[in-house]
Amino acid sequence: MTAITRVAGQPDPEFCVGRDDLCRSIVKGAIEHGSALLFGGRQSGKSTVLRRIELLHREARDVLPIYVDMLKLPSQATGSDVFNFLLNRSASLLNVGFEPLKGLVDVDRFASELDRQLGAANRSADRVVFLLDEAKRLTSDECRRGLQDNLFALLYGDTCISGRCAMVFAGAQDLYSFCADLTSPIGSRAAFFRIENLERTYISEILTLAGSGEPTTELVDRVSRLAGGQAGLTVRLAVRAEEIGPAEYGAALEREKTLNVGLLRTWVTSLTDEARTLQDRVLREGELPVGEAPAILQKYQKDRFAADRAIDELVYTGVGKINGNRLQLVNEIYVAYARDFVLPAAETNIEKSAWVLVEETEVALRVIVRKKYDIKWPGTAQNKFRTAIGEDAWNRLLDNKRRGEKAYRYSQSAFNDEYLDFAYLGQLAQMIVNRDAWDLFKHLFRDKRQLEDLVADITPVRNDHAHFRRVPERELLRCRLRCEDLLYMLEQDV
Repeated sequence: MTAITRVAGQPDPEFCVGRDDLCRSIVKGAIEHGSALLFGGRQSGKSTVLRRIELLHREARDVLPIYVDMLKLPSQATGSDVFNFLLNRSASLLNVGFEPLKGLVDVDRFASELDRQLGAANRSADRVVFLLDEAKRLTSDECRRGLQDNLFALLYGDTCISGRCAMVFAGAQDLYSFCADLTSPIGSRAAFFRIENLERTYISEILTLAGSGEPTTELVDRVSRLAGGQAGLTVRLAVRAEEIGPAEYGAALEREKTLNVGLLRTWVTSLTDEARTLQDRVLREGELPVGEAPAILQKYQKDRFAADRAIDELVYTGVGKINGNRLQLVNEIYVAYARDFVLPAAETNIEKSAWVLVEETEVALRVIVRKKYDIKWPGTAQNKFRTAIGEDAWNRLLDNKRRGEKAYRYSQSAFNDEYLDFAYLGQLAQMIVNRDAWDLFKHLFRDKRQLEDLVADITPVRNDHAHFRRVPERELLRCRLRCEDLLYMLEQDV
């Protein structure tokens, strides 16, 4: 068995790479703040980090980190059961005797017993830091009632171990319940930490631990692209490194997506609505300026004040990374999975109103151009259209008209389509500013440049909409204003 397969099976602090600074910061933060919240998605390496903290302080005499796997707590555990569970773990680590406390175990009884254990081990001056893995067990309905209040009293109240006991709560979105409770000091006092993806140096180190010798730069690049440095996926890929050569990259991506579908599904379903909204935006557009996140959430009627938390979720889940001031998705296995479920973005009210105004504006231009030309050149207006936009543009317009008349193979055209229905917005503007026609329209505009500037701001939005492309909100707002201005000017014709 190689070292890496041991890591893949159970948390092994000996093979926790690249996170010693994080481990020390967590302990420091927990002691200074009384508690700490460690956020990390499934298989991100939370358990290994907590085990690593315990290992790093094994010989220390001032701090005593105690790892506690809360999943081993009975499902129907009471608050007293939780306190006894923690005391049993501390007694085991301190190598002192312990008999479970009978009856109701409150904060004072817990504190007294922990103080006794520390004294028996000659470590009364040490600061105890309980490292609670899978802390969601403490946020469940079964455990919540009264227990959290007792924990908070233990951490921040007046007991015989005040200032000598801290806790690290490790989890993911479930930890938000500590912050949502307005009566809880955790949300306002705890130090916050998040697991982030591994850098290339540590990905290389994991590949070396897999037992295949020094990895090539190309192999490190491929693994980095596939997993993005997410710890769990990186370890799984390292075990199968020989199967992801350059020629097999595409096949490896599909295989890993299938093999890890359970994990991928867990990630995507764990995301809050706000995180999923930002994720979908990045999947469509490649990246997202962090500063735009609140506006995007508000646009889709989500909580804009949750923008920083939503970005954190994507980072600690192991699928996102902040590069400069931009959020990017870096885990290609996850991206390939999540992209299958991204729907086209629904039009917002701003988009809908902009498209309606663009349509009204273009139709109004066609109507006024046709009316004015027919008045000045009755029966020959078509020739003047051609002169205004040039022979090449006119021929393309005629081709578009012919194709339009043949578009419906099984239906006869019910209309004799107007030539101007096939003119572009810019061509309609050309027909207005043409030197032979300008006298017909000049009373509506300050000068020709005014009309050209208005149309220049409308045309890109109109073209993107015609091809179902997304338009920045700022450009939509600008387009709406230009359409409203132009429609108002056209309405002044009498």
